[in-house]
Amino acid sequence: MLWVEATTITEFLTVEEIHTLNLLNLDCEGSELLVLQGAHAVLEKHKPKIFCEIHRGYLDELGQSVDDLVGFLRQFGYEIRLLQVEDLDAETSTHTCSHIYAAMPSPRAQL
Repeated sequence: MLWVEATTITEFLTVEEIHTLNLLNLDCEGSELLVLQGAHAVLEKHKPKIFCEIHRGYLDELGQSVDDLVGFLRQFGYEIRLLQVEDLDAETSTHTCSHIYAAMPSPRAQL
């Protein structure tokens, strides 16, 4: 067992005086949705790209799912790409993906 100090994304940005956030890389052992819910204001302000590893078993233990995570991000306007990092061209779903990549639609895509 390893004990580490934890903080919120909002607090980290404030303490470190970070004014721009382009990417969040999450590996939270199933707490990804909880982390993102806590970063609600950060997502609205910075709209960072998000790369998120999926830990299905831990999500299940918390009563959450990949569908919940995807739905939460879509509320902010994120487009979601479900990935299998072993084969990025593989067809996958919320039931089989190993990672999620989320980003705001590019301005060109909205034309």
